[in-house]
Amino acid sequence: MPNKSKLLDATRIEIPVDHHGAQKINLNPRVDVTIDLDPDVVSKFQATGPGWRERMEAVLSAADIAQTRSS
Repeated sequence: MPNKSKLLDATRIEIPVDHHGAQKINLNPRVDVTIDLDPDVVSKFQATGPGWRERMEAVLSAADIAQTRSS
């Protein structure tokens, strides 16, 4: 029996394909959120061109949020 797998060209990861109700494998575990931001903040990131969302995520990831909490 041939190996049933799907090859993802971008990442070169082989993932077994199960057509019998197996759970989906999430290669990009992210959480969808809705956040209200100042329009100027969004405009500044968008002005940097493609990839602005990733740059915004990097800035948020680098922020020391635990230390900025109000007591």
